[in-house]
Amino acid sequence: MHTDNWYLKQCLMWPGKIYGVQWEQWTLGLDTLHLITEALCYERIRFDFRVDRSVGHGEDDEAMVAVIDGNQLRLTSFRRSIIPAPMCSYTLTLPIRERINAVGFIRSPGRWASMGVDLSRNAFFTVDSTNTITFYDVTFKGQQEENGQTCSDLMETKHLLSLRANREFIDEEVLDSLIHWLWVNPNHVVLCCNNTFGVLDLTRPKETKKQYFKWIEDEGTEPFAENEIIACIEALGSHSVLIELSSGRLMRVEGLTVGQPGVESLSIKLHSTLPEFCEQLFIDQQRSPANVYAFSQTRRNLYRNGTLLASEVTSVFLSEEYLLFTTIDELKFVLLGDKQEAKIVVERRLERESKLVTVVPKASRIIFQLPQGNLEAISPRVLPLCLIAKHLEALEYHDAFDIMRKERINLNLLVDHDAERFLAHLDTHFLAQITNVSWLNLFITDLTNQDVCRTMYESNYPGRQQLAECLPSSSGYTVEGKVQFICEQLLGAMDSDPTVLTLPKITCHVKQGQLEKALSLIWLLERDNPKSKQAEEALRYLQSLVEVNVLYDTALGMYDVDLAQYVDTKSKKDAKKHSLFLNKLKRLDEYERKYRIDSHLARYDRVLVNISRRDADEGRLQEVLELIDTHSLYTIGIECYRKGSNEQFLLKIYERYANHLRKGGKHIEASLMYERIGDIQHAISSARHALDWRRVLRLSARSRDPEAVRPVLRSLVPALVKAGEHDAAATIAHEQLKDIRLAVDCLLKGPRYERALLMVVSGGTEVSDLYETIREHLRQYLSSFISKIAADREQLLYQKRRLQAIRANPEKRALPAAVGGVEKKDSSSNDRTGKSKRLSTKCRKRQRLNPKEDNPTDAAASIDALHALVLRVCCVDMQHNVRSICQVAMELHFEAEAQTIQRDYGALFDLISCSLDAIWTPLPGQLAHPPEPNHRCKPVIQSIDWQFDILK
Repeated sequence: MHTDNWYLKQCLMWPGKIYGVQWEQWTLGLDTLHLITEALCYERIRFDFRVDRSVGHGEDDEAMVAVIDGNQLRLTSFRRSIIPAPMCSYTLTLPIRERINAVGFIRSPGRWASMGVDLSRNAFFTVDSTNTITFYDVTFKGQQEENGQTCSDLMETKHLLSLRANREFIDEEVLDSLIHWLWVNPNHVVLCCNNTFGVLDLTRPKETKKQYFKWIEDEGTEPFAENEIIACIEALGSHSVLIELSSGRLMRVEGLTVGQPGVESLSIKLHSTLPEFCEQLFIDQQRSPANVYAFSQTRRNLYRNGTLLASEVTSVFLSEEYLLFTTIDELKFVLLGDKQEAKIVVERRLERESKLVTVVPKASRIIFQLPQGNLEAISPRVLPLCLIAKHLEALEYHDAFDIMRKERINLNLLVDHDAERFLAHLDTHFLAQITNVSWLNLFITDLTNQDVCRTMYESNYPGRQQLAECLPSSSGYTVEGKVQFICEQLLGAMDSDPTVLTLPKITCHVKQGQLEKALSLIWLLERDNPKSKQAEEALRYLQSLVEVNVLYDTALGMYDVDLAQYVDTKSKKDAKKHSLFLNKLKRLDEYERKYRIDSHLARYDRVLVNISRRDADEGRLQEVLELIDTHSLYTIGIECYRKGSNEQFLLKIYERYANHLRKGGKHIEASLMYERIGDIQHAISSARHALDWRRVLRLSARSRDPEAVRPVLRSLVPALVKAGEHDAAATIAHEQLKDIRLAVDCLLKGPRYERALLMVVSGGTEVSDLYETIREHLRQYLSSFISKIAADREQLLYQKRRLQAIRANPEKRALPAAVGGVEKKDSSSNDRTGKSKRLSTKCRKRQRLNPKEDNPTDAAASIDALHALVLRVCCVDMQHNVRSICQVAMELHFEAEAQTIQRDYGALFDLISCSLDAIWTPLPGQLAHPPEPNHRCKPVIQSIDWQFDILK
């Protein structure tokens, strides 16, 4: 940790003189010192950047960070305060000649039997320049003010034990090269130098200091290579250590308690091998087997069990639930515990070159150090969400609610985390713990019909979507109806006494849209205890949720004039505005009062209901009709007066409704209404406008004046012909109008030659001249049909050639596309201004289907045109039509034309069938301008037996 101040991190001493010193500076704060001593020995010492911090995961860990500065050790507890360097919470000062060279925190705290103390997570040790190791523990005590409240905490260090390693107990060469120190548990400290491993046994009585140092050679263990040295150590458990060699090999060391029952010797075995040497190790001991994360500061690579997890990493921290690491400008979270693969679940932007200092356990605070040296604390939501989940699993709703309120977490998470569990403990735990009325109101107000575990907090609940689909609720709870269901459950769990939890009950009613029930609750309080101000306070709270005018209209709509007057009086608006109107309402009878109120509130459907319940004079009935016409309340009016005795008034409503439907273009419904009131002529006219000829015939049978219906039927014939209903038009002309010539003319426009011939035959000699009319019309139709087949063949061949040319030279067809459509340049405007023209959707579709050359979407246009051609020519209806035409042609002695049609159509049918695979290749869906989605696959052709053998 650096600012503008310089810190003395280590003081290294040699017995003789030093002849030469050279620094080799690396990136990322990695420096190497080269020196030559008086004995002509070359030494190389590498210094890495590392943060000395406590590594616990519980609330007893104070997130301690230690900074070495000469003979001083600056300690800061980031759980209690954020103090930037060079300031600190507490300064530990050693004698001026004892420079601190190393500091470390205990990995597995517990009972230190020989000292008779229990070590906390914050216990640490220091190693000074005289090779004296001193053990400390940290204690906190509150500072009380006069009012008895704790305003701050003071930290103190407790000196436990000091041991000095001298040449009497440790070899001189080993003593001078001690580099790595690790306090594994209260009884053992690991010491490493080069390729030698040692354990400091602290279980001895305090008086026998000579037996503290127990050096363990590597005899009987797996030997190291000649050039391998111990470069990094980390605790793998409470009695095992993982050491990393300079070659990248990881060695598992077990048996630190050698000499005790069951432990015969120290064991060093190969654990795994890293792709490269990594300066820092992070071991997730909470999972089994433990995952090993290794961070290479030189190459900025982060590994998980030897597999590359991320690159361009600048700092790493292992928390209880996540592995946090930073890149040049981002903070990323990796969820722990995934056995298959580690995924980055959350990313967050940071100031460039920020590095992780520590994460406060069981809290949501992350401390960073910026390039300038100052500190920054952030609270990403992913961390408090983990804490909230643990509180909710333990049914600690108060603690979870407090965190969510401080961190501004959506309160829907209280329900969405586990809805069934929340509902099961709603009254016994949730309402029992959340007694603050403001908290309950805040929770109810925040409810929405969505699952926040699937949306905004999806990173903390992976796979929640599939789980919700597989496990339906047994209590009837659904996300879509969450607000309604939770509010009902809350109201059922609350005390029925209106004076208890009044405001949360009002909030539930408002959230459900039940303003009437909220006002009824307030009015009940006012009537039961008029002297109390609880009703007035509840109404004031309701006015903060709902606009005052809405409350007044709701109270008035409950037909309670006294309640409306109470709401109007307690509002901040002028009470005289409505007092005259309310006093007038009090003097009216019940139905008249309701009528006036509904009219005032524009609830015209209720106005009709109230009027229909009492006898009315002719003037009032006329007013009802005007009300129905003005607001289109025909169905409500019919329902209100259907069971009444005034049938004539009901018929008037039917008549007005029929006229209204006819003006709106709903002719079928208008015809039904006219039929209901007995107006058959208007019913026939409306059915005629709807071209419902069958209904016209049914109504015509009921008409008292058949001659008046004939003009309607005759006018219906050309309308049906224009709509393509040739058979229907012929049926009316033949059966109703008895006009065979008109019927045949309708069928020839179809063309329906077979039925036309049948009518001529059934008509007798009077219409025998129509036979020649049919024959002449057929001759002209056969000629045009042959020409149409030839034109379809030419169109097919042209589109095929065009499509082949496009596919052969796709680069010649590429044109620039504008934003949102195709860019069409105009030499008079767009070429000079350089602006692209945005085409509408209809214009883009028309241009895409443009069959002209040089169309930028000509490939799609060709495929669309061919698809339409195939469906039109090869459909089953077309095959039936060809067979019918050929049959009639042979009957009327046009064998040559029939043979030509069968031959040409058959050839075109076979040509299309053989061309489908060449037209619909796998490329249409991959074009820059693909065809319509339903045109990208070749159509399926169904063939029937449509040919005559006598024409082959």
